[in-house]
Amino acid sequence: MDIDTGNNGGTWGAVLRIQVMMDVTRPLKRVMKLRTAMGEEQLIRFQYERAAQLLLLVWSTWSPLKNCELQYEPGFVDPGQNTPYGSWLRAPPPHTNRRWNPTQTKPSQFSSINPSFSFINSGGDCLAVPPRIMSAIAWNCQGLRGPGTVRYLGELIREYHPSLVFLAETKRIYGASEVSQRTSTWHLLSKLASQSSRMWLCSGDYNEILDHGEKEGGSLRPAWQIQNFRNALQENDLHDLGHSGTPFTWCNNQMQPLTIRERLDRACGNSEWIQAFPKTSVHHLDCSCSDHKPLLIYPKNRVFRQFGELADRGVLNQAGLDLRSKSIIERCWKSERGNQPGTQQKITECQTQLTVWSKNHQGLDRRRIKLLEKKLYSLRNGIISSAVQLQINRVKNELEDLYSVEETYWKERSRTLWLTEGDRNTGYFHNKASHRKKVNEIRKLRTDSDEWVDNEQDLRRLILDHFTKTFQSRRPSTVDIERCTVHITPRIDRNMYDELSRPFTEEEVSLALSQMAPLKAPRPDGMPPLFYQKYWPIVKTDVTATTLHLLNNHALPDNYNATTIVLIPKCTKPDHLSQFRPISLCNVLYKIASKTIANRLKPILDIIISPNQTAFIPGRLITNNVIVAYELNHYLRTKTKGVKGYMALKLDISKVYDKIEWAFLERVLIRLGFPPRVVSLIMLCISTVSYSFMLNGGQFGSLIPQRGIRQGDPLSPNLFLLCTEALSSLLLAGERNGSMEGIAICRGAPKISHLLFADDTLVFSQATRQTMQCIGNTLDTYAKASGQEINYGKSTVVFSKNVPQDEQLELAAIIGLRPEIMHAKYLGLPGVVGRSQGAVFNNLRD
Repeated sequence: MDIDTGNNGGTWGAVLRIQVMMDVTRPLKRVMKLRTAMGEEQLIRFQYERAAQLLLLVWSTWSPLKNCELQYEPGFVDPGQNTPYGSWLRAPPPHTNRRWNPTQTKPSQFSSINPSFSFINSGGDCLAVPPRIMSAIAWNCQGLRGPGTVRYLGELIREYHPSLVFLAETKRIYGASEVSQRTSTWHLLSKLASQSSRMWLCSGDYNEILDHGEKEGGSLRPAWQIQNFRNALQENDLHDLGHSGTPFTWCNNQMQPLTIRERLDRACGNSEWIQAFPKTSVHHLDCSCSDHKPLLIYPKNRVFRQFGELADRGVLNQAGLDLRSKSIIERCWKSERGNQPGTQQKITECQTQLTVWSKNHQGLDRRRIKLLEKKLYSLRNGIISSAVQLQINRVKNELEDLYSVEETYWKERSRTLWLTEGDRNTGYFHNKASHRKKVNEIRKLRTDSDEWVDNEQDLRRLILDHFTKTFQSRRPSTVDIERCTVHITPRIDRNMYDELSRPFTEEEVSLALSQMAPLKAPRPDGMPPLFYQKYWPIVKTDVTATTLHLLNNHALPDNYNATTIVLIPKCTKPDHLSQFRPISLCNVLYKIASKTIANRLKPILDIIISPNQTAFIPGRLITNNVIVAYELNHYLRTKTKGVKGYMALKLDISKVYDKIEWAFLERVLIRLGFPPRVVSLIMLCISTVSYSFMLNGGQFGSLIPQRGIRQGDPLSPNLFLLCTEALSSLLLAGERNGSMEGIAICRGAPKISHLLFADDTLVFSQATRQTMQCIGNTLDTYAKASGQEINYGKSTVVFSKNVPQDEQLELAAIIGLRPEIMHAKYLGLPGVVGRSQGAVFNNLRD
């Protein structure tokens, strides 16, 4: 026991402040009899600055275990019961003007369960402050008594300052290592879940995986084992909280090919936990002193959007479905009509008024639903007369309207596509929306120099710098562009020319709007297509006039082409900007015009696009390419004889939309024979864009690009197909002049030199030095003019079996390709299916 002797002779006001070591398995001392030096007995009462908070925290954490087979130590008192133990055991905060000399210790990392306050020692006064965020480290450690393990554990605590540290000996989840005993673990999990109605987090070594992607090496896990684990989590409302860091938490520490890695440790929370802590993060820490990796669990606070940033557009969709908001739209649309930028001003005014309306009505609909449900219950359980039946019908109709608003709002927030009219699982969609928000959140990123950035301002600067470089034109020369497009022949005949040149009509504008998904994400005007579709009789005249003014007169209002870029992860745990897909959220007004142009182009695409391309063209299927590719790959695998050898190149093209050079695209349109007015209109649409960016709900930045087309613009897929005609024409020209030769799988079969599905490119040719050099020159010519980058490091080449191994390496090295036995996948399907069909298709089952 230590006494603080530096304060008024060892006292602190009317109390003696002491520091004691306690056994946390025993109840707190409330009172104690002490005998003074004069022989008198006095009853001393105790209050605690931190220990009471700690024990209350531990009790709340482990209360789900209360009724299991584990017995508490005698004398342990439940602080939640009606006993002498409670919050009064905490010492009150001192007056701020009373100072003392504290012992120099680090502040406690523990937070109070009571959300109102917690105490810290910061080297000055004792102050009441808001509680810190609790964090935890969970570790199924091997060799805990080893000095290296102890040192590493100390380093973890110093580095991450966890509030709680769980080791394997503590009472957390541990899945039986024997498969035969695994069922007992799931039964125990169900028992614990049934005894708790509160939010809870269950972390530990489950000794099981959720899908085959969580295991590397060794034999395949039986499907029934995985399914049992999934069922156990689903039945107990437990959801995997995901992870960052290395993908696996356990390794058998054997040399290849005996190495096995699995994700056996995980943290799972129930729905209440996810709703309370939607941003819980689980990080796999690296460790060299054990076969299991520690888990760092950190339930972050919600991040609230700053004032002035974009409001939740879901409330606008809610208003858009409510008949009461119709008067707001009509009021905003009473200003003078015309084909001036006033249309955008009216939309902005509608957005402002609907946002105010939505905020004033937030929560009212839910309360209204409850009242109507009670009223309906009362009416149905009384005497039902004809008048009462009319009331029942009115209440049911009003409930249906409110249900429709609620379910559509949560469908849009969750981005779940299979919701149909009548589904009422709003709780499910609420969880889906929270999970989607958690997945799309960007917490930290790695720079090109392998440095980590986790500060909000630094992240914004990193994103802005990255896209400034991406959208900066390389300014290809006229000679390079002409060399790339010289083999494109005019394909627009007179009928097509006249059809493309005629003025756009109101019917085309209305058709384009009706074809748009109602709840597609809008930005930056905040209005989804549903708004225009719902109130088309009100807004039709202005919207149609503005759109036709752009399409027929090539007049673009200010901010009409403003676009917000959001970053969508390409993989499960992205850590670099190259692992995100930039999706452009355009104003719906612009998308109506763009969709109208795309509808004009759609009927002629099948005629002007080469048959080697099968993406986004009506009447052509992805399976066409898949079947041809399988036949050609089979031919390569089975060709073991003959003088001629063949090869198949699978090209990786990066940033295909973002780096299209505008001058190149314009030249392609002219070479194909498009009318000058159409070329001018298309170039106006793509070259007047301005970008801002979205990060974790906040909009920032401003960027004027010099090249690129947008993912999210209805016109972009068609424009990209037209650009690929340059590559296709170069490959066909090489085949015609004898520089390269395609593959014919049998006598009389057509020779195939390449297959295209958007940017997925396969090139087939005879395996010779001349052919490889021709392909390399063709790709370089295309890259210089178009801005496309061929990633040769990720591109691969496969040779027929009659090509010697040394010759394969020599040919692949000419342009820097990586030789493979067989292409792993093409268009998401395996390049070849061998005897082990389970190993190939298990991911589909997952």
